[in-house]
Amino acid sequence: MITFEEAASYMETVDIDALAHKPSLAEPTLEARLAQLAKVYATIRPVLPLLTALPLPKTWRTALNLFFQTVEAVVPAADPSFKAGRDLES
Repeated sequence: MITFEEAASYMETVDIDALAHKPSLAEPTLEARLAQLAKVYATIRPVLPLLTALPLPKTWRTALNLFFQTVEAVVPAADPSFKAGRDLES
């Protein structure tokens, strides 16, 4: 899993202004919105495992993992090693 320091360093390299610039969201098409979701998700995805590692109540972690799994189903990830909900399997 990525460390907090690695995540912080990575997020410093992200061009948030470019990511927030969302001309595709002005378009009424589902495809344009999904493309924006894919772009944003691919950018923040490397730091998401840190959220599930936080000392959150199990129901919160479960809800976060369900969200991650749902987004993964809609926007297939480029990195097949990431598996949302890994900490809930056992």
